[in-house]
Amino acid sequence: MEYRRAAIPAVAGGLMVTLLLWWAGASAEALRLEGATDVLGFAAVADLQRWLLPWAYEPSGTAGGYVDGTGASRYLGLYHTAIQIRFAAAFALYTAGRSS
Repeated sequence: MEYRRAAIPAVAGGLMVTLLLWWAGASAEALRLEGATDVLGFAAVADLQRWLLPWAYEPSGTAGGYVDGTGASRYLGLYHTAIQIRFAAAFALYTAGRSS
């Protein structure tokens, strides 16, 4: 009975943390917009990029990838799989840590 009471908030918290990390990773691309450095400053944008880019679905090094798959874009599928594993691990570790 106690596990059920602890599991529901742990799963809900794990989902919220995972969704917040996904949202933060999706927002990392917005830091490259024109006015981001004007509003936040160069140091703040650099710090935010350093914190958010590990959670972004679009890796920073594939912008110059080749269409034929000979450049960095051939590893894009592997990168997306690694990001999904990272999100699943964040959910699992948060849920396991909260329910114990």
